[in-house]
Amino acid sequence: MKRFSIAVAVAVGILTLAACSPARTSNDKQRDQESRITSEAASEVGMPNVTHFREMRLLKFIYEMRDQDNLSTWTYLFNQFTGKYVLMCPSIGFPIPYATQFSAPESMQTYNVPNAGGVRSYGVERLPQAEPNGLNMPASAEGTWVVCIGPNNKPAVTYSEPRVTTFLYKLPGSAVQH
Repeated sequence: MKRFSIAVAVAVGILTLAACSPARTSNDKQRDQESRITSEAASEVGMPNVTHFREMRLLKFIYEMRDQDNLSTWTYLFNQFTGKYVLMCPSIGFPIPYATQFSAPESMQTYNVPNAGGVRSYGVERLPQAEPNGLNMPASAEGTWVVCIGPNNKPAVTYSEPRVTTFLYKLPGSAVQH
């Protein structure tokens, strides 16, 4: 009898929760249809027969190249009027977009929900997370950080608004505007 009472209580609880769920929206219905169609397409077509994994190998090479200590590069600006590059500076490594973040852009945070009944309750929400300097970075920005080789061959952090192009080699004179 005790098990029956527990089963009834659980069933009533489930039905109560189901009755409180919001009505399905058109977005919910569309998402379900898209999921069904995508599943059907995957069953019908299958996955590509990738055997050489060239792109994965190239990306691994790029990551390892970018990780080298004191990687010498040359950074240029492109002159649209002459069609040639203008040397900005000999540089170290590759430029870093201004909007790149050191820490995760968001974090799950717990907050206290005021309750008149005196019972403490908490909510959890994904919120923006500031950088270590206390500032919140934009989602995107046109600026770029370049570590140029400055006077006395010392690294000099440079900020550039115009887009830059960085090469692992110095361009030939015919490609550069003097």
